[in-house]
Amino acid sequence: MIQYKNETGTVLFDPQVFAMIAMDTAVQKEEIYAVTNSRGKVIRQKETGKESLNFIEVLPSEESYSVDLRIYVVLNFGKSISATADEFGRLLRERIRMITGVSVGDLTMVVTGVRSRKIARRDLEIQC
Repeated sequence: MIQYKNETGTVLFDPQVFAMIAMDTAVQKEEIYAVTNSRGKVIRQKETGKESLNFIEVLPSEESYSVDLRIYVVLNFGKSISATADEFGRLLRERIRMITGVSVGDLTMVVTGVRSRKIARRDLEIQC
């Protein structure tokens, strides 16, 4: 649980909240083929429980009302990695802020693979 305290009380966020927002955002981007775990295994959108959180790491940030995210993805071949990371980062920050009121501090997109006919293994970290 991510916990924030203010003068009116305590707010708790389950990491699943951020995972669902990230999954919805990733599915809407045609450049992103799928979200994966840290080893590159594709996580399906319908999975539940602990498996559904394997594609994202959610950590409380040093700043108040902020989280740091690390997301694992496979990209489609022929798409610009930096442009995809910038656009995905912008959209995800916007949606998390709009839905939860929490801002995103550090956002790291880890490209675990690139898909053309098959998935070619990669291990690229991009700060969004």
